[in-house]
Amino acid sequence: MALSKMTVIMNDLLLYYDRGRRREGESEEDKREYKFREARLLQDYTELEEENISLQKQVSGLKQTQVEFEGLKHEIRRLEEDTQFLNSQLEDAIRLKEIAERQLGEALETIKTEREQKAALRKELSHYMSIGDSMYHSPLSISLDGLKFSDDAATEPNNDEALHGYENGFSKLANAITEDNRASTPKKGDLFRPVPSLVDDLLSELNISEIQKLKQQLLQMEREKVSLVSTLQDSQKQLEQAHGALEEHQDKVSRLTENLNAIRRLQASKERQSALDNEKERDSNEDGDYYEEELKTLKAEYQSCQSHYEEDRGRLETHVTALGEKLASLEKTSHVEREEKARLEKELRKVSDVAGESQGSLSVAQDELVTFSEELATLYNHVCMCNNQTPNRVMLDFYKQGKGGRTSPEGRGRRSPILLTKGLFPVPEAADSAPSPVSSPPSPREPMNVYNLVAIIRDQIKHLQLAVDRTTELSRQRMASLELGTVADKDKEACMGEILKLKSLLSTKREQIATLRTVLKANKQTAEVALANLKSKYENEKAMVTETMMKLRNELKALKEDAATFSSLRAMFATRLQQSSYHAVLKVEERGGEGCAIHRNDGGAGGEGVEASLRSFKRQRDQKLALTQRLEDLEFDTEQTRRGGKPKARTTNGRTTNGQTNTANNPRVSHGLTCAGIGRPNEPNAMPNGIRGGPVVFCSEKYKIYCD
Repeated sequence: MALSKMTVIMNDLLLYYDRGRRREGESEEDKREYKFREARLLQDYTELEEENISLQKQVSGLKQTQVEFEGLKHEIRRLEEDTQFLNSQLEDAIRLKEIAERQLGEALETIKTEREQKAALRKELSHYMSIGDSMYHSPLSISLDGLKFSDDAATEPNNDEALHGYENGFSKLANAITEDNRASTPKKGDLFRPVPSLVDDLLSELNISEIQKLKQQLLQMEREKVSLVSTLQDSQKQLEQAHGALEEHQDKVSRLTENLNAIRRLQASKERQSALDNEKERDSNEDGDYYEEELKTLKAEYQSCQSHYEEDRGRLETHVTALGEKLASLEKTSHVEREEKARLEKELRKVSDVAGESQGSLSVAQDELVTFSEELATLYNHVCMCNNQTPNRVMLDFYKQGKGGRTSPEGRGRRSPILLTKGLFPVPEAADSAPSPVSSPPSPREPMNVYNLVAIIRDQIKHLQLAVDRTTELSRQRMASLELGTVADKDKEACMGEILKLKSLLSTKREQIATLRTVLKANKQTAEVALANLKSKYENEKAMVTETMMKLRNELKALKEDAATFSSLRAMFATRLQQSSYHAVLKVEERGGEGCAIHRNDGGAGGEGVEASLRSFKRQRDQKLALTQRLEDLEFDTEQTRRGGKPKARTTNGRTTNGQTNTANNPRVSHGLTCAGIGRPNEPNAMPNGIRGGPVVFCSEKYKIYCD
């Protein structure tokens, strides 16, 4: 009976062993598939992370463009305010111009009335002259010495010349004839002769008042025209800036459209990727849920980014249309301003022609003063050379540069520093400067330049006087030295020449020292800036390296602690397995021998002992499986923490989270098996606990625990 039972048990164990083998092969295939799926999911996860990073970059770029767009809005508002201010200035200028035109019209009307009055007075004078001729038969006795019409020659030249001719002829004949008729004819012609001083005073006052009024009006018109030209130039510059801003804005809109097309392409690729992910999700049941949630969040973020982008695009299109309308209005205003500018340029040419005549006398006086100052400078230089002394720096420069300064174009650029600083000569403009729209007249000579030239000539006269005093002193000294001897004169001249050379060398060395100091200061500043930048970079990199080193050290400590705990657990588990397996083998051998004896004596008692031994083996197997389940859970938790995820409770075939196993479907644990099969016992008889003949089930790679 015992042998039959043992054979039945052995057959059952062999069947169980075959099933375990099959399950082991299936589990290995499943494990390979899971590893392949895990690698594929990790690859998909990395791709999704890269896409997320690219989307975040695009979002940051869109935010930056939005900020730039807000800046353009602010600039457009500022330009609108500037245009309003310029329009108000133009309106004020137009009003002032209308007022000036009214004043000019009134002045012309007053001039016309005065001309009419003068013509009436002349008619009355001619009438009185004709009456005198008829009454006294002496038409040549009336003299018109008191009347002088020189002031009206500019306005009415024909009438004035005729009157002057008649006046001169009458005066000459009257002087010859009146001497013969003084005794016979009374001098009643004196009743019709006006007082000459009163006539001169009236005419001079009228002409002076008119000239002053016209000059004031001309000055006002020139100021208004200068202000209008400056405002027109500012408006043109602002229009050019607005055109540049609009071009930049159009470039940004084109960039945004390109980004939108790229996002749409990404969306298409996302849809394809989502179809592939759906197929992958069918294969992976539990592991794919985490990635699906991440994909959903990424899709939601992408949709929100796309909505924001569409809103920004709509806003940009509306702003572009508004800017186009504003640009059209600005072009219209610029056209009007150009017409106004052309009209003002014509008026300015007329006024400049009038002002050129008045400027001629001033320029002649200034040229004469400049020549006089040059002659003084040459004379001063000659006296200083005769005195063997260094002349003043300003006077020497003027002497060197004054000969070609007025005529040649090179000399115009080499004016004296005094004349340039005090504004006597215009500073030459850059060759690449933009030509002015109006043909600029020659630079006007200011009246204050004459005063400045007079001041310079006074300074030159003072320096010349000092030099002349010096020459007198030197002449006296030379006379005394001639009395002493000629040897001292030669030594003195040599010393003076050396002194002059040393002074010139000293001046050059001082200039070189000043330039070297400026260069050293500049180099020092650049070196300090470079050192500060390098120091900041070094400190930042040092802080980053220290942070990374601390993190790596902490991770290394944690890994060492985990390794120590796992090694201790593995050693304890191996020792316990060895002890339990050794005791089990001894018990089985003892029970086998006792079973044979008992079978001979009593078959029922032997069967009960075998059943008890099998129950004890089952309890040990359950304990071992619980320990292996706990170790696998710990390993899984550590791997999840390394990857950055949360530890999850795993369930396998026939196992629960509490470590309880299903004894009917799960295999037993063998500590003696490894990956290469090393450590298997070579007993010929297979024991009922399945140490040798059971199927191998891989449970953990790290601890090399196998199930049979």
